[in-house]
Amino acid sequence: MVEAWPDVMGRSASGTAVKRGMLLVLLLAVSVAAAAAEPAFLLKASVPVSGTGILGYPRLLSGQKAEYSRREAAGLRGLAVSPAIRRPAEKEHRILVVYSRTALPAEADWTPFPDSDLRLLSVPVEEGISLLYTDASGFSLLFSFDGDFAPMGAFCASFVKGLKGFLPYATRGAEVPFPAVVEWD
Repeated sequence: MVEAWPDVMGRSASGTAVKRGMLLVLLLAVSVAAAAAEPAFLLKASVPVSGTGILGYPRLLSGQKAEYSRREAAGLRGLAVSPAIRRPAEKEHRILVVYSRTALPAEADWTPFPDSDLRLLSVPVEEGISLLYTDASGFSLLFSFDGDFAPMGAFCASFVKGLKGFLPYATRGAEVPFPAVVEWD
């Protein structure tokens, strides 16, 4: 005997058909969510840096650096892949972020970056672009992207939001609480 489950229309349907329908809806929801999220994963964090010329910034800079990776399957823009999984036809983007506890002054050749809700300044560098963000609370971030990484502004906005969520819990002088995963739509 087959057990009957009521469907959304109030009629009776077999349990198998309802389960298949629920599975289809679940798979569709997961695939839409996977296509919308484009995460970058933290590879290295809180590496001390000091010097000049770091990520295109010409003045003396002291801070902590983090490195992120985002793998994009070839032909499947928007589908992100964990750094632990290697596939032959994928493009890897490396994103470097330097955190400075002090506000960094912008240089004259840095121009406003239009593709973000944040006040970012940009400068072309040898292998892509660097963006400078200075927060009202006094810290600065330098982001470095390769030339064909499209969602730079979205990454920066999501990163800043995540970092600001963790900063109140960091002790003064401790390592910077870089987010482990940065996601955006």
